[in-house]
This record gives sequence, structure tokens and C-alpha cells, in this order.
Amino acid sequence: MKGSIHQPNFIPYLGFFNKFKNSDIFVLYDTAQYSKNDYHNRNSIKTSNGVAWLTIPVSVKLGDSIKDVLIADQSFRKRHLRSIELNYKRAIFFDQIFPDVVKLYEGTEASLLDFNIKFLKYFFDIIDSQKKIVLTSQINISSDIKSTAALIEILNKIAADSYISGAGARNYLDEKMFESSGIKLYWQDFHHPIYEQLWGDFLPNMSVLDALFNVGPNKLKELL
Repeated sequence: MKGSIHQPNFIPYLGFFNKFKNSDIFVLYDTAQYSKNDYHNRNSIKTSNGVAWLTIPVSVKLGDSIKDVLIADQSFRKRHLRSIELNYKRAIFFDQIFPDVVKLYEGTEASLLDFNIKFLKYFFDIIDSQKKIVLTSQINISSDIKSTAALIEILNKIAADSYISGAGARNYLDEKMFESSGIKLYWQDFHHPIYEQLWGDFLPNMSVLDALFNVGPNKLKELL
């Protein structure tokens, strides 16, 4: 069984969902430490003036894990929706998708994790509603091990015999540890697709929302 592991980011880019699509079981690493200025609470959309960030204000203490981070101010919901509407109302699939996005922004979740997972499940259902999703907080991961050893423990817990890793991890993953553990390591081979976008020249690595508004759910799956 092929597993992949990723932190539960906010409306991630297409590469995140490429890992999801190509794995048998997908683990959300919610016990990982929260990182400031990462993608845990923000992501980018394309506007008439270039890239803009949608950011969730958070209340966080040094050393907090992602699952412990709280949303600091609920007013971001209206701001995000307004920005999304202004910049994607000309998109082909806007009328189909925007009502779903409005529903996703409704609510008063106090937890950043709960809010992010609500969005992630929406996209997971579009891509493969049958795929098994696991949170590390549900499987009793040791708190005193890090990096490659932590990944291997997670993979053993979910009975995965192979692992899809993002190419960026080549600089720090210990491949010999994977060999000795008997878990086969695959490097993700993701090349960002080009699709029809609003606002001029194509910009890669936008939030998945950009592709969904522009190409729709069926084409989104093909892009991955």
C-alpha cells in the first residue's frame, strides 16, 4: 500500500493534490509544529494585479502543533469571500463553484485545523471520495522522534509498504533509513500543468481554487 504524508495546509496548490491522487492512503500530519509564514494559514490566488494572499489570522504559541493553533479573528471569512468573488467572477465555472465556497466559509470554527480540513475534504471528494484519510493525532505518534524516523513510524502505523515524497525533501530525507525499514521510497514527479487562467500570463502554484474556478471539477482531476 502506497502512503503519502502532508501537513494540512490551507487551500493548497495542485502538487499537494497530486500526492493525494497517487497514494492509497493519505496522512494529514496535524501534530507537526506550526510554522510561521508557511502555508498552514495562507495561500495565494491570482488577481488583475498579480498574486494576492488569503491569510487566516491565528493565535499561536512557540512550539504549538498545527492541531493546537486557533483562529484569532473570524472577520477574515468575509474578506476572503469578497476577494475571491472580485477576482474569479469572470471565470467559466464561477457560478457553479462559488456557492460551495461560500458554504465552506460559513461557520465559526475556532481551530485552524478544523477549518483547513473542511476545505481539504471538499477537494478530496472531487478527486477521490473513497480514499482513506488519516490524521497523525489519531494514531498515537511518538512525540520524541523527528524527520525521517517520524515518517517511518507513521507509515508503519498505517501499514504502508511504500511512500511518495515531495522532491523538495531530497535535501533532508534519510534514504538509507527507508531501505532498512523495508519501505520503498518514491519521489513525486509533479510538473505543474498549464491551464486557461484569467488575468494575463499563466502563473503556477496558485491555490487549487484558481484551477477549480477556471477549469471545473472534471478537468481539475485530469490536471493532477
